[in-house]
This record gives sequence, structure tokens and C-alpha cells, in this order.
Amino acid sequence: MGSVTEYSIMCHVFEDLNFNRLCCEVLASNQSAIQMHKHFGFVQEGYFREHVMKGGQHVDVISLPFYEKNGNQENSKVENRLKRKGVL
Repeated sequence: MGSVTEYSIMCHVFEDLNFNRLCCEVLASNQSAIQMHKHFGFVQEGYFREHVMKGGQHVDVISLPFYEKNGNQENSKVENRLKRKGVL
């Protein structure tokens, strides 16, 4: 479900809104989300120490932008994988 949502958001941001960059921030402890974003072509660009509070603790956050100009090939790969899985 996460892959379909991510793909749909990217299509909306780059095709409908015509943005050139999409940036997400993920808790550094959430390795599965970080890997999913990287799978889509996002790259780690920033690491913010003690950036947010969670459960009364300061936690680190990773910044992962995606640049549309670098993503056409990645988008095609992701789209093909989702079509093979029958979710698109």
C-alpha cells in the first residue's frame, strides 16, 4: 500500500502540480520507510539530530529529496513493478 501511495503522490506532485522537487523527512529509526523512499529514487541529503520530539524524547530525522529531472527512469521502473504486482 505504501508503494502505491508514494507513486500516486509523486505523479500528482510532478505531473499535476509541475513541481521539480519533493522532499520527505523520516525518523532516523524508521529504516523501512527510508528504504522505501530510496527504492523510489529519493536520496539522503540531510540528517537532523534531535530534530523532533517523540514520546518525550528528542529524535533524529533524515531528509530525503527527490528531483524530478533525475527521476524519469526511476519512475518507469517503479511503475512497471507496480503493474506487474497488479496494483496499477
